[in-house]
Amino acid sequence: PTQAKCFDIIFARDCLTLAPDFYSVLLEINHLLKDSGYMITQFFNVRFLGVLENLKRGIFSDGEKRFWAKGDVVKILDDAIYKEIRFLPGESAENLKADAWEKFGFENFSKDLTTKIWLVKARKCTAEVAALKEFYTEEIRAELSRLIHRIEYNIDREKNFAEMMNLCRRENIFDEYLEDFVREVTAHEEVREFIRERKNFFPLANI
Repeated sequence: PTQAKCFDIIFARDCLTLAPDFYSVLLEINHLLKDSGYMITQFFNVRFLGVLENLKRGIFSDGEKRFWAKGDVVKILDDAIYKEIRFLPGESAENLKADAWEKFGFENFSKDLTTKIWLVKARKCTAEVAALKEFYTEEIRAELSRLIHRIEYNIDREKNFAEMMNLCRRENIFDEYLEDFVREVTAHEEVREFIRERKNFFPLANI
């Protein structure tokens, strides 16, 4: 089997349109990408004017390929744990006029009605998280995350805070990194403020 986290970029052009189990494919791609990596794919836009006109005339797709709306693709990729999802028109029909459909209430955001195929770029991690993961080993990050979560949920808070600071001293984790890491892994501002204030009394350089 291919080793996890070994690709910077994976092109999966037909994943959303033709793959029998596209969700499993997306999860496998995510497994194979490096933390800083991203996937590129495409999909046929169900809101394209040509599709809408065919539906209006009672002409339906032959079923060989799937059509999606951008909102559906965002939800699918979110569920498959992708971040920073970006869309770029792959094939457009600028000669078609969307005015009539807009009058019916179809929003034409980002020229969606005149775009036949959307290209998609989805990252495994946000750029900030990817940068955080490049500095220290997975084991060190896991231990730091464990201690921060124990502090967050008030489990022997002072003891785990002291262990966290000792870990930072031992592994040379610098202040700016710790600040960013805490912000990424905690959901409560109160916890971030607690760590920030307590750390001022125990600067890393003096431990």
